[in-house]
Amino acid sequence: MSHESRKNYSVRIETKMTTKTLAKWEVVALLILLYSFKILGLVPYKFEVFTKPTYNWKFTPCRLSRLYNLVLGCALFVSGVLGNLTIGHWFEWRPKNPFDMHIFMIRLYLRCFAAIFTLVVFFFKVDDLIMLTHKVIEIKEMSLRVSKKASKSVKTALCKCIQLYIFFNGLWILIRFPLNIVEAQGLIVECSYFYSMNIINGIFMQYTFFLIFLKSELQNLNDTMMEISQVHVAQLIRLNEKKKKKEKLSLIFELHATLFNFSRDLSCFYALTILIDISTTFVTLILQTYILLHDNQELTWYDGAGLLGLTRNILFELILISIPLSLTVNVTDCIDEIGNALTTYVMIVMQWRNNPREYIATVIISSLFQIRGTSRMMNIDANQISSVAVWDSLKIFIAFSALWIITRLRYVSYEIDVFLWKSAYLLSDHIVNVIIVQYICFLLFIKQVIKLINSTMRDMEKLRSTQLKTMKLYQTASLYSKLSSLSEKLSSFFSLPMLMIIVYIYVSLIIESYYIATSTTSKFEVEFFLDVIYALTLALEVLSLTMAVRTVIEELKRLYIALNFQRMTFSVFRFFSLDEELMTSIASSLTTYLMIVLQWSNLDLPRHNGTNTTTTNSPTANSSDFNGAARNNSLHVFKGA
Repeated sequence: MSHESRKNYSVRIETKMTTKTLAKWEVVALLILLYSFKILGLVPYKFEVFTKPTYNWKFTPCRLSRLYNLVLGCALFVSGVLGNLTIGHWFEWRPKNPFDMHIFMIRLYLRCFAAIFTLVVFFFKVDDLIMLTHKVIEIKEMSLRVSKKASKSVKTALCKCIQLYIFFNGLWILIRFPLNIVEAQGLIVECSYFYSMNIINGIFMQYTFFLIFLKSELQNLNDTMMEISQVHVAQLIRLNEKKKKKEKLSLIFELHATLFNFSRDLSCFYALTILIDISTTFVTLILQTYILLHDNQELTWYDGAGLLGLTRNILFELILISIPLSLTVNVTDCIDEIGNALTTYVMIVMQWRNNPREYIATVIISSLFQIRGTSRMMNIDANQISSVAVWDSLKIFIAFSALWIITRLRYVSYEIDVFLWKSAYLLSDHIVNVIIVQYICFLLFIKQVIKLINSTMRDMEKLRSTQLKTMKLYQTASLYSKLSSLSEKLSSFFSLPMLMIIVYIYVSLIIESYYIATSTTSKFEVEFFLDVIYALTLALEVLSLTMAVRTVIEELKRLYIALNFQRMTFSVFRFFSLDEELMTSIASSLTTYLMIVLQWSNLDLPRHNGTNTTTTNSPTANSSDFNGAARNNSLHVFKGA
């Protein structure tokens, strides 16, 4: 069996799974939809329902259903050709424009082509459609474990899909009434039109059903996330101790991943058919609108009923195409809402790395507290670090505010029309000032910690105890690792605002330098020069602090690498090192050689006893036998050793 045949076999085995229990009215509604879609060729597989003990479904591929799709496609092709011939004969005895005849033929050909293409796609992708059906039931089971509200998702999707299907079929009957079925050719044209339009309608209804189901599941997931997110940040620390919440969070993430995969499979399956059907609908709309709005005398054969039919056709096409598009937009909105819920709670708990700004701010504050705790372990005054950083930041903030007041006095105005936009400009400028001061406060904190680390490293030579030196080095390394992680989080948090601020400063420098170079009055020269000084002060302060911290961090990185990889070792001619491994090897070698010596001593002992017995005058047979046995035993023991 080849690899491809094994793959197809595994897919077929997977598609023979039974589904979960459904309600009785859901079974009836699902049977109506399945049989109606099966007549249209949109369900090219076999489905069975077992009512004992519960309603369980089984979906399997069927060759007869695929053959029905091929026969239906050929019939639509033949009916489309006959319909075009009928339209050609119909145009012969009416005042006509050749372009109008081509428009009618293009419309009919487009519908037939879209319907045939849909049947061919369903012929080749029947296994994917069955997998989508099973994923719906799987998602329903998972959502029921997460929340009890999810039991209505399939009911909601079925109800809305049936209502839309009945609505569109009723619209089609209103559009085509009265039907031209007196002649056989007219009956063929109406049947081909009915099948092609209902196939396109069925595709949109199937896609709408899956979208409504996906939307309801996403809304339930969003509600569950919002219920969980009603918790304070202080309770997040105790979350690991709560097993139920952890299990629920894991179920939520698993459900979210399954919904994401389901949406991806859904878009992959319906991509070609929806593309062709939407293109057909758009082209039909354009052609029918052209016929309706064309105001030539050659179209005088259109009476009031014809114009009414064209108008109804246009409205039908618009409604048909607007529903799946609006549902797609709603589904994406639900995904955005889930993303907002994730930003408030779940991402903080699971500590993802690509995180929103609320999480990063929380992590930065917690990192500061960790650094303060580590600095207390190293006998470093953490209050001194914070006070120096805060006071320096306060001085910078006062200096920036003074410069801001001096350079922005000209914007003070009591006129209402001028006050509004100038107030907005002043507020945005002040926000920029505050963001820069926040960033500088964090940088000064890191700078003070690094200074105290350096002083601690310099004072380490005064310590006499090796244990204290080792402990200091370990604490310094841990504090440095926390500082490096804090700097990474700080840069990720302030990346976007600092980028915007730097661009703003750069553009302000260019514009105001231009006005300084081209201005003629001394008043404007002074004001714009002060603006330039203000912008330069902001930029230079941020850049100088960042560069200073960066250079110190680079030096600390070199120290960290040197401590890790350039280790000091003491050896004897590089044969062995003088460390704890030497003591272990000595102990093991001592034990081994001690056992060897004991074995040799046991071997020599019987020989010594034998020489002593030969000097005696009355040796006994028992002693000689005992010595021989002892010698044999010692030899056996030695050989075994």
